[in-house]
Amino acid sequence: MKFEYTPETDTLYIEFKKGKGVEGEDLNSRTVAFYSETNELTALEIEHAKKAVDLKKLEVNGKIVSARKLIPVRVRKKMVSGK
Repeated sequence: MKFEYTPETDTLYIEFKKGKGVEGEDLNSRTVAFYSETNELTALEIEHAKKAVDLKKLEVNGKIVSARKLIPVRVRKKMVSGK
């Protein structure tokens, strides 16, 4: 599972399975669910994420992970590309 937060657009992308979904379905005005060709949920995209979820902390298996440890997408891409 992978979380990507883009602060410029306040968008949270949660990937459950590797690879992009081929079909998106609007669940509400700011949430899109992506499905595979076999109709499995692959990801969720949440626009205006700060209004929808608490981005200050992430709890994984009962352990709280600081939001500071979540690296924004643009920073992570720079780290990977070295630019």
